[in-house]
Amino acid sequence: MRRGVGDALLVRSEVLSSGTDFIRLVYSQQWVRMSAMIKALDGKDVKAGIERLGLSADAGRLQRWTGLYGKKLGVTEAKAADPAVKAVEAWHEAYGTLLV
Repeated sequence: MRRGVGDALLVRSEVLSSGTDFIRLVYSQQWVRMSAMIKALDGKDVKAGIERLGLSADAGRLQRWTGLYGKKLGVTEAKAADPAVKAVEAWHEAYGTLLV
């Protein structure tokens, strides 16, 4: 098996070990699954595979968004002055307005 395919299969099996059905769960349970995904990103082999696949920036983005999601849910402590939190809130408000 080629290394890229092996890396992709490894990363997928570790990071999405429970699949993607978590998106249908209630928000707090989604965050628990997302937190498990973030922990999986820290595995030595997974990190190496992510780097070889050129997905380091994407993994970092997933980590940041999961953190912001936890803050928004109140699972983790949000800093009121955090510009990223404000940006996410503004995006959600704009998106909600667009949908209406």
